[in-house]
Amino acid sequence: VGFDPRNPAKRLKQAQQRGMKLIVIDPRRTETARNADVFLQPRPGEDAILLAGMLRLILENNWHDQDFCARHVTDLDELRKSLQPFTLDHVARRAGVPAQQVVEATELFALQSNRGAATSATGPDMSPHSNLAEHLVELLNVVCGRFIREGEEVPNPGAILPRWPRKAEVIPAQRWWDEGYHSRFGFGLLDGELPTGSLLDEILEPGADRLRALLVHGGNPALAMPDQRRTVEALGSLDLLVCIDHRMTATAELAHYILPPTLQYERSDLPMFIYEALLFPEPFTRYTPAVASPPQGSEVCDDWYYFWGLAQRLNLQLSYWGQPLDMTTPPTTDELLQIAAQHCPLSLEEIAAHPHGLVLDGPAVLVEPGDSAEIGGFTTMPEDVARELSIVLTEEDDDAFPYRLAARRERDALNSACKDLPAIKKRLPLNPAYMNPSDMAREHIHDDERVVIESRHGALEALARADPDLRSGVVSITHGFGNLPGRRQEGACAGVSTNLLTSSVHDRQAINAMPRLSGIPVSVRKGK
Repeated sequence: VGFDPRNPAKRLKQAQQRGMKLIVIDPRRTETARNADVFLQPRPGEDAILLAGMLRLILENNWHDQDFCARHVTDLDELRKSLQPFTLDHVARRAGVPAQQVVEATELFALQSNRGAATSATGPDMSPHSNLAEHLVELLNVVCGRFIREGEEVPNPGAILPRWPRKAEVIPAQRWWDEGYHSRFGFGLLDGELPTGSLLDEILEPGADRLRALLVHGGNPALAMPDQRRTVEALGSLDLLVCIDHRMTATAELAHYILPPTLQYERSDLPMFIYEALLFPEPFTRYTPAVASPPQGSEVCDDWYYFWGLAQRLNLQLSYWGQPLDMTTPPTTDELLQIAAQHCPLSLEEIAAHPHGLVLDGPAVLVEPGDSAEIGGFTTMPEDVARELSIVLTEEDDDAFPYRLAARRERDALNSACKDLPAIKKRLPLNPAYMNPSDMAREHIHDDERVVIESRHGALEALARADPDLRSGVVSITHGFGNLPGRRQEGACAGVSTNLLTSSVHDRQAINAMPRLSGIPVSVRKGK
């Protein structure tokens, strides 16, 4: 999406040249899928079924890492039992993938390779059974032992993050959402926060602790959250809605106050922990100074200052990376960056002396031996996971909605951002409804004709566009477009919001409260 300086596309190709094999699972033959050694093109929303079938094949054929599982998995027999109904024939029928392709992909991952990992992202996470799909992806890594082992080098031990020891042992599962605070709707905390999927209920449902004020930092819930009409109703009912944003988003139009932040070229920065933990394969860091000044007479400030100023007025003590802040005199941005980099062996000034960034030198960090008395192993099939797995097995299609809507991304846009930039708006003026040409012919639909797409929860109109890379039976629309319902204001990006088709109540997941934003059963007909 244009913000990763480590060039993942180039690295992927280089790894394939060294012999790495790539398996891609996607309803669309994406740019990445075109380079895959094995490509599976399932029906949207059937990720859990497909993954369960792959796991069953692995265990049935003893392709798993038997030594690793014997040492680190506590309930492998329960996993085998739960996967028994997911036969190859059933999985192939439900997922819409040839059985031989499922076998080929599974054998390549589990039998022909002993390195490499399975990963997932917004595709299965925006689809039904997102908790279960993520759990099954991780089980592929567990049963095949895809972890670096004792004595092996940690590829990125950290640049500004502390180089804490890594041990060859299982960290026992902590179901912290089951403990402590629960909302009045029964949701526990995830990383100390309530899931966004319960936000509309917290605002709209009567009660003494109804949420009455919301501060939105760089987000756009009016276009991002499910059930757009109910979302707009909820945002409009707040006593106070504040947006920290540099542009007039759909959410900002509903706000009581808009606080303008400096932009990326107007402030100094460092890549923070998410880059080191998820994106950078090496201990890379880079200090980027401000290279532009805000417009003369503007009233912008670094976004963190709004939070510091609010906390000061509320007599709250803030801590940053474990260090209490002075609540009388605000810190500078560079002072905050220095705190963030406190574990780096280089000072902020030394990092800044390398204007193009640097990969930190130092002794290799090796995985240490695990404790001899390991507390526990991987729990692969908790009771609630087993229950959901049995529910997935028996789900059936609704003939009234023969297509599946799949979310997709465009190279020029990121969620609801970037689309209103003049150059991008010229290339990407709207978000068409992409369909396989054979489906368009069957429905007597032509390019750029209006179509009505309807789900159990709503309907929208969009322009149809042929895409031969989509599997038949799929409609694919980029999320994050559109305006407020019934409004077409000057300067707003055109297109439609896919969240007109979604529900904030039905199909909501346990634990993460994730709504069904992709893999949505829909019907398609020609518009007027």
